[in-house]
Amino acid sequence: MSDPAQAGEIFISYSSKDRERVRILVDALVRQGVTVWWDQHIVAGQNWENEIEKALHRSRAVIVLWSQHSVASDEVKEEANYARSQGKLIPVRLDGTLIPFRYLRTQTPDLSSWDGAEDHPVFHELLAAVAGRPVPERVRGGPDKASRRASRISRAWLVLPALLIGVIAAGLAGLMLRRTPSEVQAGVARVSVDPKLGRQPGTAFVVAVSGQTAFLVTCAHVVVEESSPRVEFRAAPLREFRATVRAREPGDNPRGLALLEVQNVPHEVQALPLAASANPVQGERLSVAGFSGPSSRFLILDMILAGDEGQDLTLSRETEAGFSGGPVLRGDSAIGIIYGREAGGYGTALISDVVRAYLRGLKVPLDGGPRTTQPSAQPPAAPQPGDTRVNPVSGLKDVWIPPGTFTMGCSEGDTECRESEKPGHPVTITKGFWMSQTEVTVGAYKRYVIATGKSMPPEPAFLGTAFNPGWEDMAQPILNVSFQEAAAY
Repeated sequence: MSDPAQAGEIFISYSSKDRERVRILVDALVRQGVTVWWDQHIVAGQNWENEIEKALHRSRAVIVLWSQHSVASDEVKEEANYARSQGKLIPVRLDGTLIPFRYLRTQTPDLSSWDGAEDHPVFHELLAAVAGRPVPERVRGGPDKASRRASRISRAWLVLPALLIGVIAAGLAGLMLRRTPSEVQAGVARVSVDPKLGRQPGTAFVVAVSGQTAFLVTCAHVVVEESSPRVEFRAAPLREFRATVRAREPGDNPRGLALLEVQNVPHEVQALPLAASANPVQGERLSVAGFSGPSSRFLILDMILAGDEGQDLTLSRETEAGFSGGPVLRGDSAIGIIYGREAGGYGTALISDVVRAYLRGLKVPLDGGPRTTQPSAQPPAAPQPGDTRVNPVSGLKDVWIPPGTFTMGCSEGDTECRESEKPGHPVTITKGFWMSQTEVTVGAYKRYVIATGKSMPPEPAFLGTAFNPGWEDMAQPILNVSFQEAAAY
């Protein structure tokens, strides 16, 4: 008989080429209390095939994630065949790829348009499909005693019964409750520097707001050699701000901190409470917030505190470089800030005690309570013909097109007109409007990608030569955008 703590696991079958997208789904399922097993749980030294076979056997359901990659995977098809034969199959679409007919079922959740939001209808459809699978009372052929012990140590946080979690949460009166994604987003921002410096964007979080001025803390190496980094708040994802670096410790110190100041921030931006003392408890459940991958997708990930030593917190797994400077959260407070060690990896955090001492020394107004000052609302002046502005959504320069009359269709003397363009006729525009002076740029499209969680299109190339490698030149026009994505933009 298998370990009773593992009964009821949901097995995830997928192609490794989809791993980063699958990780987002796994994290979302775990946050909803679903006990998940996927191949990232296999530790060094274990037999890969044996562990997968045992996990398949004891699972109560198998989510098979179909994509253009997984339909070509023999391993995924074998796992789907087993799940189908056992009545455990839950097929799910990751993209528009046609699912092999024998694996279809009446209701097949389609995640091709899922943006990672846990309140999305299709995610709730998947949760309903998972909930409809009963947990077996007995599962045969599970791992041996030694394997069970190792599994419990490495994955105990994933397999606690949902009832026990509920009792603990209620008994602690909210101590273990994490901030909701909207609350966390109100206090987190993406920070980037001049691409010529060759540094990857990082994360910062708001520690205080005074009027329309926000104070943010991040890692020094995120803004090294930059006095005015770009800041994009999750509370206003389509707007870009410039910060002033008020203080910065040496960038070669991985634990070095930096203080940023941003003026005229929107009212939605809020400070995250910074715990006076981290008081770490090994094994406790935490979460981290930051930005992932080339598109800088915002994520909130569950973590376990694996240990603490001096001023450092060690997390259960490493994050990406884009999380550097992001908060480690316990309940409604930040208890640390993620940084990277010299050897690489971002699975360590500096405790909040040190962060607070640093900010206090800089006279930052911590613990000021919720922000209450509303920006003063001034009626905008009526635009005049030829006026320009920076579009608050795209960041592009717009020009004002005033009301007026023009001729639509063929002009007099035009010999190449189509019949559909005849006859020329006057058209009157009764309301003025703003129009971009240029094509949509790479920078503008990246703002859209960050806000929606979508991906950048393939980089333009000709005969193997890239025109804009890594989409680094923000001023160039965006290319390779499909008609559907252009319409969505």
